[in-house]
Formats: sequence, structure tokens, C-alpha cells
Amino acid sequence: MRTIMFAELRGSLRTWLGVSLAFVATNFALLLPGLVCASVAAAGGEYAAALISIAGSNMVFSAIVSLSVLGTATNLALGARHGSLARLALGGATPQQIVRTVVVQLVAMSLLSSVLGAALAMLMLRPALNFLVEWRRFEAHEDIATIEPLYSFPMALAIVAIAVVVAVVGGLRQARRASKVPPVEAVRQHASGSEVAKMSRLRIVVAIVVAIAVVGTYVSVFFTTANMNEDTLYNLVQTGVSTLVLLAVLFSLLAPVLIQPLTFAWVRLLPLTIPSWQLARRTAHARAPRLLRSIIPVMMTIGLFLGMACTVGSLQSSFDASGYTKDMVGTGWRAMIALLGLPLLVSLSGGVGSLIMMSKQRDAELALLGIVGATPRQRVLVPLFEAVIISVTATILGLAMSVGALGVFALGFPLTHRLVFAFEPPYGIFVGTILVTFTITIAATVVPTLRAGRIPEPAVIARLIAD
Repeated sequence: MRTIMFAELRGSLRTWLGVSLAFVATNFALLLPGLVCASVAAAGGEYAAALISIAGSNMVFSAIVSLSVLGTATNLALGARHGSLARLALGGATPQQIVRTVVVQLVAMSLLSSVLGAALAMLMLRPALNFLVEWRRFEAHEDIATIEPLYSFPMALAIVAIAVVVAVVGGLRQARRASKVPPVEAVRQHASGSEVAKMSRLRIVVAIVVAIAVVGTYVSVFFTTANMNEDTLYNLVQTGVSTLVLLAVLFSLLAPVLIQPLTFAWVRLLPLTIPSWQLARRTAHARAPRLLRSIIPVMMTIGLFLGMACTVGSLQSSFDASGYTKDMVGTGWRAMIALLGLPLLVSLSGGVGSLIMMSKQRDAELALLGIVGATPRQRVLVPLFEAVIISVTATILGLAMSVGALGVFALGFPLTHRLVFAFEPPYGIFVGTILVTFTITIAATVVPTLRAGRIPEPAVIARLIAD
């Protein structure tokens, strides 16, 4: 069995490399704040606690976003290996042996990604420390000395171990579920793409817990504003950011009952008769699980960035309306980057990796279209329109996330009896964010399929079946 495990590991390398970007980004996003905390703690000083709090918040937000992104990435990789796992079962492997095979792959991928993520984190440690120091000097006018980086090997090992555990735990449930599917049925699902997206019991329970946490953030506003002090405004910003991240997780958990109906609802409103659009529409409907896994990280990317823009815009507009003329600590773009920069990187990496990962499946679908008479132009337009569907749905949900974060300020500012809530939408940032995200999504969806257009259709389909 050990020989088979290593053979499967070699055979699955290309599949796991497709989603490795999310694993590398997760390790980087978890380790960098940890190293910052270690460096600041070693340096000490009057402002060490504030900087450690910021780094700790970044690590928590990164971990929350990473759980959703890694879950999606692992699900994609195992889905692509469904046929291979089914053939193992047909060859006599027990469900326990299949699960162990997947765990070996998860551990190997996590360790490889951890090495690269740790190297990048160590390279970026000094710039990150300089950024935090300059931010506090500029915004808070604090006299903070330059902090020397501390490359803590124990901290790096601890974060790597956490990342491996997260990856294994995230993939274990998927592996167990895949091992329980009858082999013949698994092969049929892999070939036909007939997997159904649904809400499991665990998913429902976690979604309820996250929904309660979202409600809790709004309730906490009343306690935050009950006793006004110099930290009240920053605490409200932290609450708004927490709400933004929790809504991202909640929407990802509710994907089967939220994203899928929303997508099909707005798509039906467009009376386009273009054959390529109709094919993309029906592909999205037939491949609903793939659609959900594509939208989740893109939604997080758009929602986090628009949430940052809305928060900064709302704070500035509210200050102007309330008569404040001086800058407040923790209310500018530097604060938003310090709090949400790494979670944004994780979601973006997960989105790009997931879209590229699914190119092989799209290659086979486009090859079938070529066999039945689709022109080369149509074979390019179909994935392009599918990318548009992904981007539009992600934008709608991203805007909903931003509105949820703004709700914290709309509720909290009047309760302070000092601030008036006002919001002037940053239209330029909105348009720029949407255009850039659309461009990245379209490129990650369309470009990987172009090479398959130059390969004979039977060869493309045979390659998919061989996996």
C-alpha cells in the first residue's frame, strides 16, 4: 500500500500544484504576523502592546479567511482526483486506505507550501516592521524606534504545524466523504460532473454559529459606545472589519442556498440569445459545485477590498460631517492594509489558483463543444462568459459584505453623540476594483484553456479521463 500511496502522490502532484498558491499564501499570511509579534515583543517599548494587537488581529482574520479558502482549494483538488480515488477502490483499497492516501498528499503539499511561505515571510519581515512603524509615526505621531526583525525558528515551526493541521482537518472530511461513495458511482460523477452542491449538517451548524457571531458584532456596538474614550473609534473600526470577515465566511458557508440561486436569478434576467452565452449559462447550471468553488474566493477578494474602501470613505465623510478636522488613529488606508492586507492576499491567491485548477475540466468541455461543431471563437467566448458570471455574482455578494460592515458605523456613530454617520461612495475605487477583478478572473479562466484549443479534441478528453 505504501508503494501505491507514493505513486498516487506523484500522480497527484500536478493537481495539488494547481491549488498550491492558496496553501503558500496561507502559510505566508499566518507566519508573517507571528514573526512580527515575536520581533515587537523582543524589542519591547511603550507601544509594543498596540503593535502586537494589530499583528494578532491580522493573524486571526487571515486564519478565518484561510479556513474557507483552503477548504475550497482542497475540495477542488479532491474533486479532480475523484476518478483516481475511485479506481483505487475498484482495485481493492479500503475506505481507510483511501483516506490515508489523501492525508499523505495533504501533508506533503502543506509541508512544501510551508517552506516557500516561510521563506517569503522571512523576506518580508523587515519591510512589514518598517511599514507598521512608519504608519504609527505618521498617523499616531508616536516616536517609535525602528524594530529589528527576529527570525524566530520556534515560531516558524509552530505556524507551519498549525498550517499542516488546518490543511489536514480541512481535507479529512472531504476524503472520508469521497471514500464512502461507491467506486462505480464515483467514476460516473467524475466523468459526468453530476456532483450535487448541498448543505451538510456540519455546514448548517457552523453557519448558525457564524450568523450568531455576526449578530454579536452588532450587539457589541452598544457596549463599545456606552463609555466614550480615545479607543472607542478604533474599536468600532475593528468591529466593522470583524463583521466584514465574518460575513465573508457566512456567505461561503451558505453558498449552496445563497450563491447558486442568486446566480441563476440574475442570469435569467439577461435576454441574450448568443449561443456562447447560452452554453456558458447552462454550463454554470450543470456544474453548480464548480461554480460555487469559483465564486467564493473571488467574492471574498472583492468584498474585502470594497469593504476597506467603504470603511475609509465612511470614516472620512463622517468626520467631515461631524466637524472633525484632524486625522484619527487607525482610520486610514494604512490601518486597513495592516488589518486586512494579508486576508486579501489569501483570498486573491485562492481565487486565481482555483480558477486555473479547473481549466482541465473546462478543456474537456470545450473539446466536446468542438466535436459537435463549435467554432474556435465560441470555444473562447464560453469560458469568458462563465468568468463574467462568476465575477458579477461575486461583486453582488461583495457589495453585500461591504454594506454589512457599514451597518456597524451607521449604528455606532449616532450612539457616540459626537459623530454623524455619512457615506460618500468611492466610485473610482469601486469601478477600479471591479474592473481589475474582472480582468484577473477572465484571464485565470480563459488563458489556461487556450493551449487545449491547439490539441486534438480526443487527446484532451482522454487526458481528463486518465485522471
